[in-house]
Amino acid sequence: MSANFRAYLETLSAVHSGVEQAEFSRSGKRGGIVKREPVETVHPIVRRHPVTGEKALFVNRQFTRHIVGLKDEESKAILELLYTHIERGTDFQVRLRHRPRTVIAWDVSVA
Repeated sequence: MSANFRAYLETLSAVHSGVEQAEFSRSGKRGGIVKREPVETVHPIVRRHPVTGEKALFVNRQFTRHIVGLKDEESKAILELLYTHIERGTDFQVRLRHRPRTVIAWDVSVA
């Protein structure tokens, strides 16, 4: 992504919601069990790792609903671009052949 676009993304926040997931379950399509009431929260689209300071995108198809302050069409277009970037970005993916005694660790420490 261009430096200007990355800088713009750092100014944005998005709504993340578990409501649709809970409603899907309540409808009986996932056993009807909702373990806890869903919440909606607003998070920055770009987050900084608390130790390394490295920036990372904080969006995903399952929970990110829309970008705060943008028209629906704008939000959808930017989110789709980000999802595609995450899904197809080969420069930050790892390919690993799993064998017995292989240990894989994924850093999920972003607070």
